[in-house]
This record gives sequence, C-alpha cells and structure tokens, in this order.
Amino acid sequence: MLFVLYSQVFDLNCLIDLLLLKDKFLCVIIRLKEGANMGFDILFLGTGAADGMNAEFPDDFYNKNLRRCASALINGHILLDCGPHTLSSLAICGIDIKNITDIVVTHLHKDHLDLSAVNKIAKTNDSLKLYCREDAVFETEPECEICRMTPFLEYSIGELSVTGVPANHTQHPQHLSIEQNGKRVFYGLDGAWFLGETVEYLKNKKYNTFVFDATVGDYVGDYRMGEHNSVPMIRLMCESMKTLDIISENTLIVLSHIAMCLHKTHEETCATVIADGFTVAFDGMKIDI
Repeated sequence: MLFVLYSQVFDLNCLIDLLLLKDKFLCVIIRLKEGANMGFDILFLGTGAADGMNAEFPDDFYNKNLRRCASALINGHILLDCGPHTLSSLAICGIDIKNITDIVVTHLHKDHLDLSAVNKIAKTNDSLKLYCREDAVFETEPECEICRMTPFLEYSIGELSVTGVPANHTQHPQHLSIEQNGKRVFYGLDGAWFLGETVEYLKNKKYNTFVFDATVGDYVGDYRMGEHNSVPMIRLMCESMKTLDIISENTLIVLSHIAMCLHKTHEETCATVIADGFTVAFDGMKIDI
C-alpha cells in the first residue's frame, strides 16, 4: 500500500506528494491545482538518456541522480517506450506487466525500445498492441500486434487520443500529443527544436503539460543541437511557444531524457531552472493532471 508522507505547495502551481512503501521511497506525485476535471496520470519510469543504458540501478528510486532510460506509463496501462529498464521500474512500482495493454514507441533507438522487454509483456497479454511511426523498420518483428501511425492522424489508444508528429531526430522518430477529457500533454522525447510542420500542428493547443527532451545541460556549444535539446534551447523555445499559444504561463514544463554525463546533480539542475519555472523529472515522479 502507498502512503502519502506530506504535501507541499511549490511555485509551479503544483502540490507535491511523497509516496513511500513501508520505509522505501518510491515516487513523487505532482498534482496540478487548476481544473476540477480528472485528466490522466503519467508515471516517469525512466528520465535518462542512452548514457545510462548499460548501468546497474538499485531496486528503488531514492537517488534522483540515477536516471534509467526514458519511458513513462499513462493511467497504469499504456507505456510510452519500453526500454532496457522499463520492466524493472514497473516492478519497483509494484505494477504487474499483465496490466500493460498498449506500448507507444517514440523511435527505435535501443534505449527507448528493447524488443525482449516488449516480448515479455506480450507473453502475458495476447492482445498487446505496439504503436509506432508508419515507416518504422524493426530488426526483428515484435511478438504482438503492430499499429503503424501516420503523422498528424489521431488514434484512439485506450481512453486516450494520441497523435504522432514528426520529430527532429533519427530512427523513425515521433513526438506524441496526448489528450483525455480535454487535458493535453505533449511528450517530446527524443528531439531537438521543432520542425516547421510540427509547430503548425502545435499552434493554439495550449498544452496543460509539456515534456521536453533535455539531454544536454545548462550550457551552450554542444554538438548535439541537431538531435537533442539543451536547457538554453528550451528557454528560447518556451518564449516563442507562448506567443503561439502552444503553452501558457500555467503549463507545467517538464524536463526529461536528461543525460547524467551532461548535467550536474538533480538538486543543482533544479536550482538552475527554478527561475524558469521548469520541473526537472526524475525516476518515479508521477504527474496527476
């Protein structure tokens, strides 16, 4: 059973709940204060980049400086990516893989898609569906139904409406625009900047939560600017996105896909972006919208 240790109001119009299982720290829930209608929840199973792909991690989320490969779980049953650490993160949270009904893939890099993990889930659920961009080419076919997504078309995945939009990355990438009950979340891992056609789609969407690729830390001059964001890049984009009503002052801006080798500690990164109003994700963080 999960217990709420305490709630605290932060400057981001959020309530923060620390959750523990017995004496072991599990995760944090961020709850948006505005809006009475229930939207959906997102559990960050991993918030790291490929530099942690072969690392060994403990069986808890206590150390926020340790970042597993990026993946997330929506409403307890829809995965966004399924990488090499996804199954162990689900186990930490006490979530049975039998509960997974759908997997939505952002791209085919191995830190985001581990076919052996997908197949383990498929063995427990013969109706599992894996959604990917329509032109994705797998090394070996997953042992489940494959649903190919055409960019800018909306798909009903469980209770969600999900649209894949082109991303500035490699290996058949797509960012995800996700909606439920009038609430919108953008999940933008991996990628850098935004393509023109994607910006046109995002205009006037007024997202409640916007998750950025923040692979690179708070410095300039990194060579990855064509495939991953840095914190200064995100600052520039946010100001422009406000003018296009993509986000607003009330949007929860979340930084994820954080390379451990390119950032300072979690605490130092949080201090760096607190004035920007950004939330630095960590493994086990849950957003209840």
